[in-house]
Amino acid sequence: MKRKAFAAFLAAGAWMGALQAQQVDTVVATNALYEPMGVAVSGNSIYITASVSNRIVRYNMDTSTMEVLAGSSKGEAGFTNSANPAVVKFRSPQGIVATRGGLMVSDSGNHVLRLVQLNGAVTNTYGAGLLNNPVGLDVDASGNIYIADAGNGAIKILFTNDTIGTLAAGFNQPHAVAVGEGGQVWVADTRNNVIQLIQTTGAGLAVAASSVTVVAGNPGFLAGGADADLGLEALFNGPRGLLWVGGNTGLLVADTGNQVIRRVYTNAAFGTYSTELVAGAYGAKDLVNGPLTQARFRSPVGMCNRVLSAEILVVDRENNAIRSLRTTPPRPPITAPQIGQVIRNVDPFGAVYYTLSQFEARTFTDFKTLAVVAESTDVSTYFTFGPISAGGLNLNEIPDPGPNDTPAPEFVNGQGAPPPALIGLDAIMPDFVIKARSIESGRQASEVVVARVTFKAANPVVDGNNSVSFKVTSDTPGASIYYTTNGSNPTNIAGPQNFLVPLGGTVNLTDKPADVTLKFQAFRDKFQPSEVVTRVFNGTNYSANKISFGFADGEASSVCVAAPGQRFVVPVTLSLLPATKIYSLQFGLMVTNTGGALIDAVNPTTLKFNSMLAEKIQMSGVDLYRIIPPQFYYTPDFNWGDLHVTNTAANLLMVGWVERFGFTNIYDTIRQHLVSYSKPHNHVFAADSEQKAVVGCFEFRVPTTATPASSFPIKIIRPSATDDGVESDVFIDTPTTGGLLAERLVTVGEKPYVVGDCLPFGWFNAGDFGDSNILANDLLQAFQYASYGYYQSTPTNSDFFDSMDSCCGDIDGITDWRGNALFVSSNGVNTVIDSIAYGDGILEVNDLYVTFRRSLDPNRTWYARYWPTNAPNGKRKAVAVANQYRGTSGADLMAMSFNLDLDAGQPFVRVTAGDVPQAAAGSTVRIPITADVSGGLPLRILHLSLRVQALDGAPTIVQPVSFAASSALGNPTLTDTREPGAIALAWLAPSGPGISGSNLIGELIVSLPAGAGADSAYAVRIRAFSGSPNGIGRFDRQLEHGLVTLRNRAGSSFGDGIPDLWRLRHFNTLSNQLSHALADADGDGIPNWQEYRAGTDPNDAASRLAVMAKKLEAVGGDLVLRWPTAANKRYIIEAAEDLTSTNWVSVATNITGNGFMKEFRDNPALRKRFYRVRLLE
Repeated sequence: MKRKAFAAFLAAGAWMGALQAQQVDTVVATNALYEPMGVAVSGNSIYITASVSNRIVRYNMDTSTMEVLAGSSKGEAGFTNSANPAVVKFRSPQGIVATRGGLMVSDSGNHVLRLVQLNGAVTNTYGAGLLNNPVGLDVDASGNIYIADAGNGAIKILFTNDTIGTLAAGFNQPHAVAVGEGGQVWVADTRNNVIQLIQTTGAGLAVAASSVTVVAGNPGFLAGGADADLGLEALFNGPRGLLWVGGNTGLLVADTGNQVIRRVYTNAAFGTYSTELVAGAYGAKDLVNGPLTQARFRSPVGMCNRVLSAEILVVDRENNAIRSLRTTPPRPPITAPQIGQVIRNVDPFGAVYYTLSQFEARTFTDFKTLAVVAESTDVSTYFTFGPISAGGLNLNEIPDPGPNDTPAPEFVNGQGAPPPALIGLDAIMPDFVIKARSIESGRQASEVVVARVTFKAANPVVDGNNSVSFKVTSDTPGASIYYTTNGSNPTNIAGPQNFLVPLGGTVNLTDKPADVTLKFQAFRDKFQPSEVVTRVFNGTNYSANKISFGFADGEASSVCVAAPGQRFVVPVTLSLLPATKIYSLQFGLMVTNTGGALIDAVNPTTLKFNSMLAEKIQMSGVDLYRIIPPQFYYTPDFNWGDLHVTNTAANLLMVGWVERFGFTNIYDTIRQHLVSYSKPHNHVFAADSEQKAVVGCFEFRVPTTATPASSFPIKIIRPSATDDGVESDVFIDTPTTGGLLAERLVTVGEKPYVVGDCLPFGWFNAGDFGDSNILANDLLQAFQYASYGYYQSTPTNSDFFDSMDSCCGDIDGITDWRGNALFVSSNGVNTVIDSIAYGDGILEVNDLYVTFRRSLDPNRTWYARYWPTNAPNGKRKAVAVANQYRGTSGADLMAMSFNLDLDAGQPFVRVTAGDVPQAAAGSTVRIPITADVSGGLPLRILHLSLRVQALDGAPTIVQPVSFAASSALGNPTLTDTREPGAIALAWLAPSGPGISGSNLIGELIVSLPAGAGADSAYAVRIRAFSGSPNGIGRFDRQLEHGLVTLRNRAGSSFGDGIPDLWRLRHFNTLSNQLSHALADADGDGIPNWQEYRAGTDPNDAASRLAVMAKKLEAVGGDLVLRWPTAANKRYIIEAAEDLTSTNWVSVATNITGNGFMKEFRDNPALRKRFYRVRLLE
């Protein structure tokens, strides 16, 4: 059988759709079917015989629900007819066909046919004593029912007059029969492994067989699995299902033993019947959906045609599933409706429109109009609702909605009129659940969506701390507030100990003592009572907002043990009362000493505070967090950008945030309050839900003269805040006892930490992080910081940072391994790693590599660092410690080899992001990232962080970017795409040979927004890069960013000869005043027009055309000149004997730059000469 013929069948089949539309899907799969055998369709329901569980099952396509139509719910076998479906019993029902206004079922184990009404009633039985294990059924145009009577080896007919006759016999357990065209009756002669054709004459009661012929399968009844152009050469294996489709398709066969669906069809080219595979693969048993040839079955049996949805249903017996061969693309399930609150909006032109604010659970303090938004008005949406019982939420108590339930009023987001309320004020309950579902004929119903609605009186708000007069209000209109003074909870009935707050909310307790505890609660009909609010006036037993030096445990907690010379970092935290909002905040921080000698005192110039309060910003659906620094903003002319003030005499640091609700100067107060979010590390503290905030960290340097007898009291003083930024005070306590302390004692001691071990995280000081293991999470933490360091508020000189800084100082703490030839050698890498005990203050790929090797290689030496308390102190020490990962020792993880050429110059790499000019909006662009490597060493270990930045108002990148690495490196070890338009990668165990010379690192793949205009442009920023030949040595580097433009930007919009491309690349916009031709953005004395012509960076003062170094070397007395070059620029070296001479002589010409340092040697022959480097235009 040729593939070409198969494609023609698919394209031309009478029931098939377009080739690409044909596929196999699962309609329903559940163990509740228990070996289904037959399937039939009536209306929008599918009926299935569940043979083992002895019942008939109905699957409703509208609601995607299944129910027992008839038969024992316990699966009991028997023989019982009844008008009550639950009483009916079957014994292994098999075949089923829709006819006679119901379903005719072959009750195989009872050896009869039974008519099942669509309501489940069974009253009629046929063929008692005449049938033996009847299986497959079909019906002809006259209403005659054809029976595959397996036990009798015959095909029989139940005529319309309810008599039964034999049409043909001599078969071997036939399991399926199908009525074709022109008097054809097809038989699956199951045990003979063939398909036979009965040609009949007559119609109605006069139907009779004229011939019986084997048309497909081996006439010798040989079993197997093979198709053939000549049907008698084909092989079948126990076929048990037939379906006549007709047209070019012919007969579908469920070749059960071969696990496939096949067809038998008239092949005009051969003048006979041929066979062909339709779906599945011979002998491959599985449950796989997809294209026909990729689909898999487990014993397919019965089939039927579902005309309404243009699909063939197949009973997949061993998978307990009903599968479909779709002939058109399937209509997708209906999208779940949304339940929510109706919101009134006004557009900029004053027009009113209404939208839905969807929720899954929401508590309202006032009556709100609820509604349902469906996929479209073409679907029907129904809902049910009911109260939450005293025992708690039980969704089963509220029925799922269906066509017999209440339709939801139509509502479309953006419509100009409010919809009718889903549930009126008279019907609401304090706490209830709404269920909704959308239905449309011919499609799978939506999921049932659930929303919990709670109407609850708003908590009373007590304003004032004087019991003589204070005000109590609730945000719930019409609520009555009651309070007690004897400690009992209020009720909503006034009495001697239960008082109603007067209208207006003012309460006067002039007859009460100063210390009194009050409890308040708000009530409203059909609402839950508010929470009981307790307020203590002038007493010591109160609950208040607290500011402290860290939490009692977990993240943002510290053991407060420091060492001489250490930059110590103390958390400053807030523990908040529920619903507390803070818009402005201030406090003071103090540190003193108790060592007894002034020489041990903390130097006030070392005091510092780092804010960790954050503003949440959404970018392309991703939450990002921007640190809010202490700041005061009033007007552009009256603005304190940094609100830190130090009183050096008192070792006092004063910190504050001053902002008013409704403004957005230092953060957006409309979207959040000041302490809504804080981010000291990975976890984002959400104050509104956690009642915690990490305000920041208080830093000071411990004197190097401190001894173990020294200690340093720290103290938070005078905290205060407002919840409106104007006048409403928020009281903040400074506790001195308990787990939260605003006064602590920092003691002096040694707390070692394992290099590379940074998690779990408590705080940034030694002793506050790590678990003495170097694991994958530790490596990923270092990778995260190296890639996205600007996200974190980690002090770069903290012990936590140092624990990730694994490389590259030796055990003596003196030699930087970058000065050692072994540092870049292919040999002795292990020796170098085992000797590296200190970091270099920078997180780069060598830190990741050393941590990676130590984490996995049990042969590598580990180190712990600590601040010593004994002299000499004031500097971290390192000591070798046990490699204690729970594994066995083994060989090195990788072997690197390359030729070391130390004479080839200093290892250097220039990384360039390519340009993509005139890209199309909505297109996907591939941006080459290349490396030019010099120094004779390959680039093999590297870390790369890229970001695509929208420029000049271009729409931001929404789709995630990806990276296709070159074969020289292979796939990266680590990849992170946490930010839209950005990606970070690290190669720590490269599979390729590495990059030498000029080569491709890979391609950054970016999908440009479809809405990008012609003036849109995107910068491709190399945010971070570090590379190494062996994981330890580091290449010096130069980074060149790329640009994607949507039109030709080579011209100058200002007519000054500087292309727009250059301004966009270096200044992100054409409107930046620093991009003017005469401006000097980096202050190096070279204006932009000269920077452009020289190919230098106008934002980097070190990037300029100048002789960077000149040195007389002992190599023949040569004078060596070096200067930085720009790629493809040409230079000339000139010399003169006098600096003011007008007679400069060329000593070297047409020197082409390559982006690296260029070198020129000259022998001045004992005479004085001056040299200059000039750019050739």
